[in-house]
Amino acid sequence: RNSKSKYVGLEHINPGEHSLKKFGYSDDVRSAKSKFYSGDILYGKLRPYLDKCILVDFEGMCSTDIIVVKTNNNASNTFLSYFLHADEFREYAAKTMTGVNHPRTSWRALSQFSIPLPPPTTQQKIASILSAVEQKIEAEENKKKALDELFKTLLNNLMTGRIRVNHLEV
Repeated sequence: RNSKSKYVGLEHINPGEHSLKKFGYSDDVRSAKSKFYSGDILYGKLRPYLDKCILVDFEGMCSTDIIVVKTNNNASNTFLSYFLHADEFREYAAKTMTGVNHPRTSWRALSQFSIPLPPPTTQQKIASILSAVEQKIEAEENKKKALDELFKTLLNNLMTGRIRVNHLEV
């Protein structure tokens, strides 16, 4: 029994995000799966306009509706994972979809796209800048969630009289 093998399905990848927040286990899934390794990029080929693409830092199995992208020595996997979120690439991927009910792209179609690769040091710098901005955005989103929760708690406590206005400092 291999229940410890992590599984990534499209349902685990949030649109537009670069990292995975959740996953499942391969024993819980009956359908066909593909193997991936740490450092691979997982790209959702079903409805690619949904922008489901992540860089993984563990090995596991994934849905066959996900293309496992491996980089060569010329491309930084972090740079490439960010590039695959760019509007230009997403629009190209959407144009390559086939099927009506479950439109998909394919590796064959996507591999025709010419990705401009700057020198490796430039790729690393670009990826570092984007990563820093992304971390800042995530920190601000977490602050907003905490403030939203505080607001809801205060609203409830003030409206029910659990906290009196004269006992409150703003």
